[in-house]
Amino acid sequence: MQILILSEIQVYPAMSGGQIRTGSFARALAESGHDVSIYAFTGRKKDYLKRKKSSAAELENGVHEFVDRRVFFGACQWLAYKFALPPLWSNVVARFFTPKKLREYADAADLIIVDFPFLYPIATRLSKPWHLNTHNVEHQLWKKSLVAPVLVPLVKMLEQSAAKKADLVIACAPADQEYFADLNSVVLVPNGIFPEDYRLDPETRTSTRKQLGVGDDETLFVFTGSNFGPNRSALVRLQEFCEAERAFLNDNGVKILVVGTVAGRSSDDAAEELDSTRIHQTGFVDSIQPYLAAADYALNPVFEGSGSNVKNSEYISSRLPILTQEFGTRGYQFDDNVSCLTFSFDSLVDCLSTAVNLSKEQRQAMADRAFSDNEISISMLAAVKQYLAEST
Repeated sequence: MQILILSEIQVYPAMSGGQIRTGSFARALAESGHDVSIYAFTGRKKDYLKRKKSSAAELENGVHEFVDRRVFFGACQWLAYKFALPPLWSNVVARFFTPKKLREYADAADLIIVDFPFLYPIATRLSKPWHLNTHNVEHQLWKKSLVAPVLVPLVKMLEQSAAKKADLVIACAPADQEYFADLNSVVLVPNGIFPEDYRLDPETRTSTRKQLGVGDDETLFVFTGSNFGPNRSALVRLQEFCEAERAFLNDNGVKILVVGTVAGRSSDDAAEELDSTRIHQTGFVDSIQPYLAAADYALNPVFEGSGSNVKNSEYISSRLPILTQEFGTRGYQFDDNVSCLTFSFDSLVDCLSTAVNLSKEQRQAMADRAFSDNEISISMLAAVKQYLAEST
């Protein structure tokens, strides 16, 4: 098939969990033998600053991505980020305007996949079969917004309208699947990745730990995340914990590394040693793999949101033992004290103590069990093959 994916934002290179999911989905479709194109309505800030024009790229993974860099679209998206609002602008645009280039892609498409619910009005006008790819139950993410009484009902209305009008809904977690099942036919495509991309080598571990100033007698816990509300909330709690428990962290040789744009910083100081509070934030990095390789444990402190956490798929594929909030286990098969260690912030000291004192063999057994229990569900290629079988 000729498959067209509509996205509000540029997908490649992936910089967030949503982009990882969409990018992996597109790659898996391409590797399954289909011609896949992405039409992205906005690009990256650096390209706008360079006045880069709208353009297409043929990617090594077989996916074709066209990025629309109209300044108006980019400004609208920036304002949505700036004021922590959903991209309602794209729903307004989608109701009244279809870019000429998009029509060309749509004319050649056999199937359109709308990423997130906001662009769905375009798909309803293009007279092609279309599926809605959901990453969350979207309206649930905005319950803590200052304008939640207005925002939540509006997003819920748009989301339900998109789900009802689609030919099929794609959900990423069982709880989301149950929600959308009341609205339409639903298939489950978990937050999978390509596990082989996360094979980590000992040399990278050694060099990255040296770069970060982590000693052989210290235990490094890594938390990866984008600048996304639930990640930010988790980081605030984690920072408060590290400040309050500085003596414990120092006495037990515990260091915590936060990787990604959740820290809101550039990567200029990523090579600095972890500071005296025992928590270090790299900001954006080109690749998280070196930091996963350096870690002894993966940490998922997320305690709110919807859908499931892509970071767990990355942690599992990296064969790292995982410490996670109970909330973070949704969408995955985890067994406390067998394939992971679960905690709340009130019990994090005890959980870290347990982790530090596990032998190398016990840590490896925990990581291996998490991988074996989730091997099929974290493979996007396997999930997409099932999706194609169920939807055709």
